[in-house]
Amino acid sequence: MELCTVMPADVPALDAINEAAFPPEERVAIADLIATGDGRLDLLGIRDDAGTLVGFLAVRRYERVQYLAYLAVAADRRSQGLGSRALALLRGRAAGDMLVVEFETPDGDPIRARRRAFYERAGFTETGWYSTYDGAEFSLACAGPFDKAAFDRFVAYLRTIVPDFIPVLYRKDT
Repeated sequence: MELCTVMPADVPALDAINEAAFPPEERVAIADLIATGDGRLDLLGIRDDAGTLVGFLAVRRYERVQYLAYLAVAADRRSQGLGSRALALLRGRAAGDMLVVEFETPDGDPIRARRRAFYERAGFTETGWYSTYDGAEFSLACAGPFDKAAFDRFVAYLRTIVPDFIPVLYRKDT
């Protein structure tokens, strides 16, 4: 398996994977992702050992922050370890940087709980910071130490390219 640069010919396959993987309120069209790239977006295809495109990662970079915006695997290829292997490859590529992901807080939902466990198995730890989008709460997790000031600078950068989809972090009272 490998992570590869997405080529224009890959976009229709990525669109199909994207449509199946994300609900409309969380989905961003592949063309829109590419349009907001500004040289700091890595749109990486996930190819299996036969060279078939089976998923993608979208990673936004700023300074030493790498923010995993999207990870999707084709519906018929899920639960085969491809996402875990892709994250391991991504962690290798991001060595020395802060790799961050957000996922919906489980709140008793078994699918969300599985997603959280998936990221935990991949080496991500919840930071204690949360955000909300469209009424859903997300937990912020990081592979390695979390630097809030660096993430705040990333968010300020993100505001310049996608002003309508900005995480506002908060902590919960314990």
